[in-house]
Amino acid sequence: MALAALLVLALQVTLITTVEGQGGDPRNPKPSSPPNNTSPATKPVTSKKPTKADVVKARLIELFNLCKSGRYSKVTSYVGPNAVDSTCAHIKEKTSNGYYFGKFMTKTDGDGEVLAWEVYYRGVAEKKGENWFFRPLNGKYVLVDIDPIRESPE
Repeated sequence: MALAALLVLALQVTLITTVEGQGGDPRNPKPSSPPNNTSPATKPVTSKKPTKADVVKARLIELFNLCKSGRYSKVTSYVGPNAVDSTCAHIKEKTSNGYYFGKFMTKTDGDGEVLAWEVYYRGVAEKKGENWFFRPLNGKYVLVDIDPIRESPE
């Protein structure tokens, strides 16, 4: 009886053993090897620091989204406490059909650097946009002015 049980176990083991050149057990496939022409060394990933234009654009998009969603208490860090209502009303009116960005500009005046994005509004008959001016204050860019884009004299 013990010999019969041993033969049954041996028979089951031999069915699972792998045979060279036959592909092995399909329930446990051999991991594929990488192609010979690939380098095992990985290239270092360089993290690109965002530019001032990227940071100001992100702040402007955040400002638009906060005003559209009615989260006025968070808008104060973008425009100051006295300008929240008028700025958000302006944003809601102008961006109701969408917007897109034009050129980015930097200027220096007596108070330091001013950064601006041109913003154009969708659904407007004439292609007129506005310059949104930001100035660094306490490590963040704060909106300081909104002016219509003037046509350049030709």
